[in-house]
Amino acid sequence: MRRSERVESALVLVVAMFVLVMVPLAAAYGTATYARVGQLALEERLERHQVTAILLEEPGPTGTGSMTDTATRGPGDPDRATARWTTGTDETRTGKVETPFGAKPGETIDIWIDSTGDPVAAPRTGSDGVVAGVSAALTVWGVGSGIALLLLYGVHRVGVRRRLSALDREWNETGRSPGWTLG
Repeated sequence: MRRSERVESALVLVVAMFVLVMVPLAAAYGTATYARVGQLALEERLERHQVTAILLEEPGPTGTGSMTDTATRGPGDPDRATARWTTGTDETRTGKVETPFGAKPGETIDIWIDSTGDPVAAPRTGSDGVVAGVSAALTVWGVGSGIALLLLYGVHRVGVRRRLSALDREWNETGRSPGWTLG
């Protein structure tokens, strides 16, 4: 084995060890992310509560650039309508809220409000924490492993190029072109 091939073999072992060591590190990061999102979910559950609102108008698309054809709009383009609700302090409020598909004026819908009575998104759930934790762990492991494998590939390509260059030099020193016949 040439020196470059020994270095490359050693680097393969180091990268394999690095990829394996990244598994518990990524798992720890995913667990920390899960805990952080769980804490945020708990805080949101304490700050927000659900109330019933009465729709005062026909729901329509949000924003000026939204599509008006309901068949082509997705969950990222919810309808909004003016609604009236009562806060925890018995104050009646009116404002724009997101509506479920097919809601009509006069219907009641459940909305989430904060401590000031303003409409907010529903609090995070436990599954949000699981998704965030798993995604974070896979991202850390994937990025770390990907960088290590790209480094290994780069070293391999440089080694191949050097070996081919050395082989060409040796052929040129013999004074004959590669592929000459023996005998």
